[in-house]
Amino acid sequence: MKLNKITISNFLSIKEATVEFDRMHPLVYIKGVNKDTKPHSSNGAGKSSIIEAISFVLFGKTLRKTNDKTLANNKTVGLCKVSLVVNDTIEIERTKRPPKLTVTIEGKSATQESVASTQQYLEKILNINYHVFMASMVFGQENSVNFLTATPEEKRSIIQNFLSVSEVFRNRGTIKSLKSNFLAEKNLHITLLNDKNSQIQKAKEKIKSLKRFTGDTNKMLREKKLVGKSFSEIQEQERTRMEGDVEIERLGARIDLLTERGEFSQQKSNRALSSACESCGHLKQKDLQAKNLADQEILDTAKELAGHKKQLTLLLKEKQPAVLTSVELFAIEKLYKSQAEVSLLTEQVKEVKEVIELPIKHPEIFE
Repeated sequence: MKLNKITISNFLSIKEATVEFDRMHPLVYIKGVNKDTKPHSSNGAGKSSIIEAISFVLFGKTLRKTNDKTLANNKTVGLCKVSLVVNDTIEIERTKRPPKLTVTIEGKSATQESVASTQQYLEKILNINYHVFMASMVFGQENSVNFLTATPEEKRSIIQNFLSVSEVFRNRGTIKSLKSNFLAEKNLHITLLNDKNSQIQKAKEKIKSLKRFTGDTNKMLREKKLVGKSFSEIQEQERTRMEGDVEIERLGARIDLLTERGEFSQQKSNRALSSACESCGHLKQKDLQAKNLADQEILDTAKELAGHKKQLTLLLKEKQPAVLTSVELFAIEKLYKSQAEVSLLTEQVKEVKEVIELPIKHPEIFE
């Protein structure tokens, strides 16, 4: 923290004073002259009040025990106020009675909603607190903060601030946390990897068993011209073939039925014709109607029969031989599912291995 300038009004023994540290040599010796004593001496001249003012404006506390009554100059009338410029751009102003704290950064107000919250914000941006300030920057008989008697946490905070390594230690904590989380994730992925490898091994054993059951599956697929086809395509091909077979059987049964119907209609026509008069050859009206009806049935049946026979001929011409037995189709289905399972598991293993191999590719993370 760099002190640039301090302005003091009605504070302790000082009525008005301005100290511009920027205009001074890095090492400054202050000699006081107390004209109220005879002979004149430096004791009580207000030298320590400058340090007290710096402590007051930064933290609202002084080195020595003071209260509202003793903090203000009792010989003057006016507001007890101290202003301090630090780090070239930060201006801090604190008053007593009423208590007020304002912070301005590069000409813009950074004052928070209360004195307490403004104090917290100020200590955060300056990366310092009262104990660190007293232990690292103030030395004297009135200093109640002693580094040797400070707690471990206070010592750690003082050293980090004094050496300006607070940010490094914060990052160190973040890195340790990330490393711990990564190692935990790594162990989880190792467990997942072992599980995936076990699943792959089981799937491979299943494929091996299926291949023993189906024989040389690849050879069978080549012989039946099924290489490169998905199982759904093979299923569709077999479904179409089976539907064709079912339709052929249906047409065959229909043709047989129509043939029998035609023969029956022909018999009815013949019976009606046999009842004709032997002398004139004419049929009775009733027999004539029966013959005409039977003849019409013969014509209709013959027409429908011809259509079915034509359709059956086309289907028989296009009929595909059976490619697979039901056992082979079942085995290939199981084989394809197992291969898909192995492919998925292999991809998952690849992703898991990338996480596990990170320490090998980037060992600097784990140094």
